[in-house]
Order: sequence, then structure tokens, then C-alpha cells
Amino acid sequence: MDNFLSNTQIGKILSNLLNLIKENYKFVLYSTAGFLFISLIYSFSLSPKYQIIADVKLKDESGNASLPSSSSVLSLITGGGAGNNFWDFYNIVFSTEVAEKLWEKGYDQKIFSSNFDTKSETFKRNPKLWDVIKSWIIGYDLNNEINFVDLRNHIKSEVDLEDLTEEQNLLRFTISTGNPDLYETLLTDLIRVTDDSIKQRERSKNTNKIVFLSDKIASVSDVEIKNAMIGLLKEQLLNESLVEQDNYYSIEVLEQPRRSKNPDFINLQFIYLGFTFIGFMLSVLVLYIRKRILVS
Repeated sequence: MDNFLSNTQIGKILSNLLNLIKENYKFVLYSTAGFLFISLIYSFSLSPKYQIIADVKLKDESGNASLPSSSSVLSLITGGGAGNNFWDFYNIVFSTEVAEKLWEKGYDQKIFSSNFDTKSETFKRNPKLWDVIKSWIIGYDLNNEINFVDLRNHIKSEVDLEDLTEEQNLLRFTISTGNPDLYETLLTDLIRVTDDSIKQRERSKNTNKIVFLSDKIASVSDVEIKNAMIGLLKEQLLNESLVEQDNYYSIEVLEQPRRSKNPDFINLQFIYLGFTFIGFMLSVLVLYIRKRILVS
């Protein structure tokens, strides 16, 4: 129990601190006001950020919920996978394949315009000092060129994709940005290019399946097996027609990308009170340390 301060000792410490503040009230007041002023300057430097949201629903692997499930059996026969669950879709959204197509659509200039080097006519980043030191010590040439891989990394850091209800495959894209015009367009193009990439993959799968079934139908003599394969072939031809349409193939867009009317809420009261409290506590701490040094 001797390790704990008694009420009398605590009261004495608080009394000494109060007297210390009274004796140096100007220093405490100026320090607190200084930090309040810093918080005001900091608050004016904050940039408003808008939320951009889009909701989509994944379709089944055939792109049409009404198609029979025998296509999944054919996928196993021909080596094709389902490929339309959340994580497959997620990986395609943030793939270099999609990023390269967006790069070709002009997002190199839109995102990395400040990094354009007029001499080499390429996009280059300013290397960090530590990266320069490492390259010099280890002895390798530092590659500062920016390409679609960097665009992929940028998109992955800016775009949040979550599965709202796993059973129904409802997905939500979210971006928080100070440039809503650019990123609203980017999100629209990202969704479209992702779906186009899935279409392209599906075309390749359909071609392989159609060729496989056509060869098998020609070589099979059993009538029942041949009729079953003809049914599968019709299904793949129908799926191919769905892939070729201009509408979204793998998803249904429930809500097009839209921005919030007002920027995200910034708690200015918390910032002002927080900086003021820090200024007050630091001034008291300085006074206490200074007094202890003088006493010793």
C-alpha cells in the first residue's frame, strides 16, 4: 500500500501544479493560444473529400440466371472455371489487364500528369532518398518509370470494393477523393472495362467449348450422348450471343457511380479542442520540468 499516493499527497501535487500555472499564466495562455492558432491554420489546409459510390450485382457464370446449370458440368470437362464469385471479380477489377486498358484510355495523363518527363516523353516518379542510397550501395539502376502497373496500384489504393450480401453477390465500389469529377469517370470506366475483360475471357472459353463439343459430336456414335452434347452446344452458342451484346455481361449495375452532395464531415471542433488541449498540457509539462531542473 506504500506505493500508492495518499489523498493528502495527491492534493498537494495538484495544488503545486495550480500554483505553478498561476505564476506562469501568461506562458500557459500564449502556448495554448499558439496551438489554437496552429489548429486554425491546419483546418484551412484540409481539402474536402467526396464519396463516390456504385452498386453492382454479380450474375451467374453464364451471365444469365435462367440458363440451366449444366454449363458448370461442361466447365469441368473443358477445364473452365466458374470465375464470377466475389474474389474472382475482385482480382479482375484490380488486375494489370484492366489497368493497362485504362492506361490506354488516357488515365496515364489524367492520374500521372505531374510526373510527365518532357525529355523522355515518359512518366517518371521522383525517387526517394533511401531508394537512391540502396541502388548505389547494392549497385543496380533505379527504374523510376511509371506504367500501368503503377496505375493498378493507384486504383487499388483509392477504390474500396466490398461484398454487401454474400448470398446475393451485391457489391459496392467506394472512393473518397478531393477530385470527384475525375474519379467518378474513372469508376464508371473501371466497371465497364472490368466487364469487357470478363467478356473477352468468356469468348475464349466459349470458343474452346464449342470446338470441343463440335469435335466430340462428330466422333460420338451413341445417339443419347450425341443429343446431350448437342444440347450443351446449343447452350454455349446461346451464351456466346449473350457475350456479344453491348450490355453488361457479368454484372448488373444497380446504381451508377454517383458522388455525395456534400463532402465528408470533418470534425473541426475535435481538431480545435485537441490542439488547444495539447498546447495547454505541453506548457504545463515544460513548466514542471523546468521547475524540477531548477530545484535540483
